[in-house]
Amino acid sequence: MDPVFSPEWLDAFVAHARTAPWEGREVKLAEYFEAVDRMAADFGPTLGLVSTTNRYRVDPDTEAVQIDLDGGRPVRARRVAPEALADVPLVLAGSPAAWRRVLAGDEDVAKAVMYRDLYLWHGDIHAFFRRIYFMVELLRLGQKLRPAPVT
Repeated sequence: MDPVFSPEWLDAFVAHARTAPWEGREVKLAEYFEAVDRMAADFGPTLGLVSTTNRYRVDPDTEAVQIDLDGGRPVRARRVAPEALADVPLVLAGSPAAWRRVLAGDEDVAKAVMYRDLYLWHGDIHAFFRRIYFMVELLRLGQKLRPAPVT
């Protein structure tokens, strides 16, 4: 089966999200995006993403991505061993099916987090909730960059 986070998607995500304006900025409250910008500036240097079929342990099909950030914008994204994310402050995880729906634009990122299709896999729960809107908006920039493979 095709990887959820293909090298092609990672490259397209970094290229697009590095400079793209936040999606929907023209229709949402300005105060919301001012808060997102503050969260982005305060986020830190890395974000982890994990696609796994097991919420509690790494299995052979687990995919992991480390996204390096500068001022809240990605400068590099690469596939890594899940163990390499041990020092990443916040790691967002979901099943392969959930990630495919989100990345294809078939499910809203915020809804996926609210319904726990995407969840905190590793990190401080308080930091997660203080920065969740930034993570949602960053991942929205990665939606629809490529069709999700059929599962």
